[in-house]
Amino acid sequence: GQSLSLLIESHLRDLASAEGGESLARSVRSGQPDFDSLDSRQKALGYFALKLAKLSGEHTGEDLQILREAGFSDSQILEAIHVVGFFSHINRVAEATGVDLETWMPPADIPSKED
Repeated sequence: GQSLSLLIESHLRDLASAEGGESLARSVRSGQPDFDSLDSRQKALGYFALKLAKLSGEHTGEDLQILREAGFSDSQILEAIHVVGFFSHINRVAEATGVDLETWMPPADIPSKED
């Protein structure tokens, strides 16, 4: 819905403002994230976070092993799980309740997936 779209767009604007983040934000917005511009560690985390956020139920021990091989400790992996889980939770709460953006957050023009 509209509330969730605005929240996601806000996160994507933040991503786009980071160095090298514009093309990544554009690919995420299109629904097909392209992690090619990221280093191997960032790429491993990106794919894991995306899989977790989609709640695909397809998580395996192999997913965690890939992160470990990319250099993440178990505490860093747990932190990533908490961050993804928190944002997934708060986005769903905002969507379900129709919460408006905070007053300090500028409204976003939500581009269509074709943009």
